[in-house]
Amino acid sequence: MIITSFNSMSEPEYLQLRTKTLNVMNKPVFHILKTGIVFLLICVLTACSSDDDNTAEPEPAPEELILGKWYFIKIMAADGTIQFPENDCEKQTYYEFEADGTVLQGTYVLDGTECKGNTVTASYELISGGEKLLVTTSDGTANIIEISTLNGKILEIINTGGMKGTFEKR
Repeated sequence: MIITSFNSMSEPEYLQLRTKTLNVMNKPVFHILKTGIVFLLICVLTACSSDDDNTAEPEPAPEELILGKWYFIKIMAADGTIQFPENDCEKQTYYEFEADGTVLQGTYVLDGTECKGNTVTASYELISGGEKLLVTTSDGTANIIEISTLNGKILEIINTGGMKGTFEKR
C-alpha cells in the first residue's frame, strides 16, 4: 500500500503505521544502519579543513639542482644517432658540480679488459637564469653549454655542435 498523505488516513491507520515503523526502527539491522550513517557524517565533518595552511615548497634554484654527481646515460649526436654507455666502465663517466664553482669531469673507457679513468677539473658558472653553463677549463678555454633539462634526477646539456648529453643524478 502506498500512502500519499497522512491527512487521508484515519487515526487507527496512522497509529498502526507508526507502530510498524517504530518496530522496524528497533531491529538490529536498522541500528547498524543508523550507527553507520552517524559515523560517516562525523567522518565527513571532521575531514573538512582549509588548505590555507598548506604552503607549496618552492622549486629549488638551478644553482641548487645542479650540485652533485651526474652519471652518463646517453649522448645524441646532431644527426640524431644515439650512443649509450657500452659497458659498466663507461657508465662510470660523470660530471660533479660543487658549490664553489668547480666541476669535475670523470671519463672512463675500457682498454682491453681494464677500465681506465681520467678526471679533469674546470670551473663553471650558471648564466642566463640557469639556462646555460659557462665552463672554463684550466687552460682558459671557455665553452657555453645550453641546459635543456635540469631537475632533481635528469640533466640534459647541448653543446655548440648540437650534441645532447643526458645524465642522471645518483
